[in-house]
Amino acid sequence: MYNTNVINNLDLNDIKNMMEEQFDWKVDSMDFKDMKIIYDVYIELQDGINNYRCKRVQKFGCEDKSIHYVIFHAIPIDAFLRSRIDYKKAMTSLNNKQFLIGSFSLDFEGLHGEGTSSHNRLFKNGIFEVVIKYENRGKVNVSNPKIKFKEFVTESLEVYSELGISSPIVYFVTFTNVEGQEMATKPGDFDTTITERNILDPAGVAIKDKNQVDNEVHNIFVPIVNDFGINDYYIFDESDGN
Repeated sequence: MYNTNVINNLDLNDIKNMMEEQFDWKVDSMDFKDMKIIYDVYIELQDGINNYRCKRVQKFGCEDKSIHYVIFHAIPIDAFLRSRIDYKKAMTSLNNKQFLIGSFSLDFEGLHGEGTSSHNRLFKNGIFEVVIKYENRGKVNVSNPKIKFKEFVTESLEVYSELGISSPIVYFVTFTNVEGQEMATKPGDFDTTITERNILDPAGVAIKDKNQVDNEVHNIFVPIVNDFGINDYYIFDESDGN
């Protein structure tokens, strides 16, 4: 069973802006009909993203308990309206990165390559997927994937900017095959509990620019850490008045 709470912080205005950009749809004032259209698109978008993520995660929810996967996804909110990206420009951009760098080649689905510690894909509609394989040794390393996820978010935002994909990007992190394990920590730091979930799949976060990266990367890992019995708390942006 997968998490159906898809995106924590995507605003309806993000959908409105995306529709204006994609369909040259301009409105001076919003009426009920306009809001209903935007809300319907919002619900359809969430369903589409959730179904896509579940389908991809199923590929790595294998029965081999000796390994587990940590999967990163980056999904532009207009990805399902986009037919293709500029592969040549994307490969040039990826060659200038540290985490996402690798020997990329083209296949039917887009670009794929082996990174320094991961298997990376950039699909033709602009969706990123990074899969990192870990050996199961009774403990789940969370801190290392968190560092790598921050690098992934930062570098993928740069790639999207260079490709002219400016809409908010929805990011996900998923742990598979972790049932019955505890979180790896430094000796004496915490007394962790054993997770009863085989898949840890917190809701995604929408990120528009690098100023959000630190807070949102922290926030997406909060429920993962909490699942292992360690108290951690969300960071709220107080600048928006909430």
